[in-house]
Amino acid sequence: MDYLTDKEFDQYFKLLNAICGDYSQWRSPKALKLHKCEFGCDIFKNEQYFRKGYNLGTIKLCKNCMEKMLFIFFATDPGTTKIACWVRDKRFEKMRKAVEKLR
Repeated sequence: MDYLTDKEFDQYFKLLNAICGDYSQWRSPKALKLHKCEFGCDIFKNEQYFRKGYNLGTIKLCKNCMEKMLFIFFATDPGTTKIACWVRDKRFEKMRKAVEKLR
């Protein structure tokens, strides 16, 4: 079952990273070998998956599980989406001001 369109997935993935710290962003590499998703799914070689490091190791999610997480976190909760958009916009404004100071 598809929970999100590709456009929604990309939008929500960007929002997820907007609320993550600068040094703990989610990455989306292609697997170089077989991995296991945190929920037990196989991530096969050359498949895109999602990875985030933290102080105890690395979290890996297959695309299907990431889609479900994004759906639950954003698509079903407009309040969370609104907060993430606010954080994203504040970060953008902060970067814009920093760039202006360099001119």
